[in-house]
Amino acid sequence: MTKPLIYKTLFFFSMLFYAFCGSAQSHVEQVLVANGGAYAFTGNYITIGSYRPSTQKYTLFDSVTGGSVTQVLIDSGYAYMATDSYLVKYNLGSLKREAIAKCHELRYLAVYKDKIVATIGYDLTTTHLKIFKKSDLSLVYSENKIPNIYANGITISGDSAYIALQGQYPSYDTIGRIAVEDLANQKFKRVITLDTIAAGVGDMFTNGNTIVGVTEYSCMTEINLKTGAKNTTVFNGNGVTGIGVPFALIHDTLYADYQNDLITGIGGYNLSTKTADFYIKPDPYCAAAALDTINKLFYYTGGSYTKPTKTWIYNYNNKAVDSFNVGIAPEGIAIDYELNSGITSQSFTTNDLILYPNPAKNLLNISGIDAANAEVKIVDLTGRVLSSQISDLYSKKTMSIPVSQLPVGIYFVTIQNSEGIVSKKFVKN
Repeated sequence: MTKPLIYKTLFFFSMLFYAFCGSAQSHVEQVLVANGGAYAFTGNYITIGSYRPSTQKYTLFDSVTGGSVTQVLIDSGYAYMATDSYLVKYNLGSLKREAIAKCHELRYLAVYKDKIVATIGYDLTTTHLKIFKKSDLSLVYSENKIPNIYANGITISGDSAYIALQGQYPSYDTIGRIAVEDLANQKFKRVITLDTIAAGVGDMFTNGNTIVGVTEYSCMTEINLKTGAKNTTVFNGNGVTGIGVPFALIHDTLYADYQNDLITGIGGYNLSTKTADFYIKPDPYCAAAALDTINKLFYYTGGSYTKPTKTWIYNYNNKAVDSFNVGIAPEGIAIDYELNSGITSQSFTTNDLILYPNPAKNLLNISGIDAANAEVKIVDLTGRVLSSQISDLYSKKTMSIPVSQLPVGIYFVTIQNSEGIVSKKFVKN
């Protein structure tokens, strides 16, 4: 199976949380890098390995038949690898394969409750989306309401999945389109029609109440889910001439490989100011990338499709920190975080903090700790701060925070003042 596009490597960046200030004990346990193998070599094997920052060693732990990797997604102690032929599940602790499902031309993956939602990027099929059980990867549902399309990026907000529709390669659609799927009822809802400028949307992200679709080296479309308002930004100014393949959207910054008038590199693009924040210049061409928010490091892989290459590690100041050898076409990369949030004093502990009801639907109640002049934040799994306020907390008094506006998912409440920091997970349903 040949790769659909040699230099359009689809990958996704999977993060569980960020490093709290103070003495929070979060660290990167491992970085997974999956290699697609030699371009157009029939019968080659996809390999996946683990890099341990503590030992600075990269070790292969599995291989599957195929010709390309499209994504490695980490969720709740497991890794899911999407390839052109299979969906594979791994235990992150043992690095053992736990399940495998045959599926032709998987593209992007997303998590919805106890399921994995996958887009299908194949021109000659009517199926553009499949849903699998997390536990054993058995197929739950296939969607076939839109024929002869090339589905690409996916993002989930609440019970809805938003799927980029590119049309048929190489011409794609003449206008931008995003399919909307009702995941709770496993039912196709509608298609959001954009314009000719936004034709060929490839990658999708969620930013609060807004979904963001990015067209390779062309433009970005933001859609407000409450009002339906659409805003398209063409990448032709403010230090950016084009954004290639984005890999994360955090705190209103879109991280991607992108271009300006002088260089091509990896960096951040601020959605609020519509300007470039900084560049990290990869050499050679970048095939996939991920951002370690704890240690503020970029991991990016080399773009060779004919010989083994490397994964490079750079800090925000464009300084090389380390590198390690990987395989041919390292197209999928994801970071496995270990989160052990702590405190800096004995004034309050995680065990003292009470969150209820949990799961919460409309209001989340907080009690159990005494913390004067504390910053109370709700943070999602990517580290994005969704709300923040300063309050005096009392162990025998309840503070309530509205959460009805949050999409279904897992979040953290973090509480910090001069005496320490504490965090606890809650579920929004």
